[in-house]
Amino acid sequence: MKRLAVVIAILLLGACGPDKPAPTPTISPTPEPTVAETTVTPDEEVIYQSCAAVRAAGIKTPLHRGDKAYNPHLDRDNDGVACE
Repeated sequence: MKRLAVVIAILLLGACGPDKPAPTPTISPTPEPTVAETTVTPDEEVIYQSCAAVRAAGIKTPLHRGDKAYNPHLDRDNDGVACE
């Protein structure tokens, strides 16, 4: 019976004991997600691939010919108004 108590004590204590302190758990900080920053100078032209991309950029639609974000490939019926 005494031997059983010793075995249980060893299992409960594991690698710790009076000579060895319990291991301290280490918690690694979760890295923050990185956001790719894009800088566009005022003179640089941005070509949006779709009207959804235009709206996602915060640009109000519809776009008219002459507007900075207007591009003919966004104007399906070629009437000068895109992303209608």
